[in-house]
Amino acid sequence: MLFSMRIFFVGSTLALAALLAGCVVVERNSEVGPLQTSTFQCERGRAETVRMDVRMSVGELNLREASAGSSKLLDAEFQYNLPFVKPRARYDDAGIRGYLTVSQEGERNLRLGGDMKNIWNLRVQRDVPLDLDVHLGVGESRLDLGQLALRKVEVHMGVGECHMDLRGAEPQRDYTVSIHGGVGEAVVYLPKGVGVVADAKGGLGELQVEGNLKKDGRQYLNDLYGRSKVTVRLDIRGGIGSIRLIG
Repeated sequence: MLFSMRIFFVGSTLALAALLAGCVVVERNSEVGPLQTSTFQCERGRAETVRMDVRMSVGELNLREASAGSSKLLDAEFQYNLPFVKPRARYDDAGIRGYLTVSQEGERNLRLGGDMKNIWNLRVQRDVPLDLDVHLGVGESRLDLGQLALRKVEVHMGVGECHMDLRGAEPQRDYTVSIHGGVGEAVVYLPKGVGVVADAKGGLGELQVEGNLKKDGRQYLNDLYGRSKVTVRLDIRGGIGSIRLIG
């Protein structure tokens, strides 16, 4: 699905949106060209754990597990029609710890409009213990993380929508998830078969909690919390918009 930018033209919200998006500037005379595609692949090497940093200024981000048995730590495809938004990817195998970075660098004067395309499709190896840090600007993101061997996830939202799905394979170890809200909507689908505790607070928007979660003070717990061997802990802070937790 090609990315169609959704723009908020509401007074101060637009100004705040630009700030939260990392000072992306609205530039209307940027030349949109033909759709281009580039790829990046890397092997895990000696690393026993990997830290993955994803920094996108504007566009559509899709991140999920690679196919079973894949030898690639990351298999990425990028589509864009503004040459200067081409992302950079790099992997450093520093002994037992690997560092993987996918970022959007260079020009900051981006044309925001329905004719702009910037789509990242990232597939990550399933069995690598992963610390994931995602910084989003303006756009939409789909993070299907339930099949990954997560240790820690941190998401900084910008302007737009973020869907995070933690369902899938039953986690074999504890992990933490932190979400810092921006302007827009965040939807989180919680894992099954393990204990879940969420410390969630809305900002200027709305916090919705659905499914098998019960409120205990400022926290939300599922029935397996305190009984299962594995616990997933969430720390969620809303911005301007809504946050939905679906258990």
